[in-house]
Amino acid sequence: MLLDGISLTVKTGELVGIIGPNGAGKTTLLSIMAGLVEPSTGSVYLNQVPLSTLCRRRIAQQIASVPQATTVSDFRFSAKDIVLMGRYPHRDRFAGETSEDHAIATDAMRHTRVTPFADRSVTELSGGERQRVTVARALAQQPRLLLLDEPTASLDLSHQLHVLQLVHQRVTKNRLTAVTAIHDLGLASRFCDRLILLDLLLCESEVCDDRAARA
Repeated sequence: MLLDGISLTVKTGELVGIIGPNGAGKTTLLSIMAGLVEPSTGSVYLNQVPLSTLCRRRIAQQIASVPQATTVSDFRFSAKDIVLMGRYPHRDRFAGETSEDHAIATDAMRHTRVTPFADRSVTELSGGERQRVTVARALAQQPRLLLLDEPTASLDLSHQLHVLQLVHQRVTKNRLTAVTAIHDLGLASRFCDRLILLDLLLCESEVCDDRAARA
């Protein structure tokens, strides 16, 4: 999807929702913000530093992403192994996990309620369980910016509410900044500070406040 005329600033400690029809470019916008896709024109800045000047390791130390679809590897990593992968950007290249890494991963798993299947292979988990493990990995990464692409799509209602409540809590208490693509306007208006509407036809962004989203 091509995007044009997008100008967006996200403040520290803010949870911003991106809404719009399928094909409007929500995933593309998140990929650009994560540094996974380079825009043909314009620039992306992270704390006033051009994202294009940072190496992947530096980016990963500050930005974590939760994709819309979780893929299952042929390697039988356990759920805890996957969560611990979130600690890689913060470790020396050839160093193993520290006790602090394990403590952070354990805490992330507890908050996302995936501890009961910590030792199970991800190949044995349901789509919703894998999604929650992916969220736990992103939290274990301890980013300053969290990007989520339809993070509740494969979750039941109770887990949808829990994941968004958890992200909202990290935003308000830990000054995490989060941007999420989301289809459910009810959930979006409940948890997001602002909504960005991507127009499929015009490829422009409009900012909607909480009251407009509820109307």
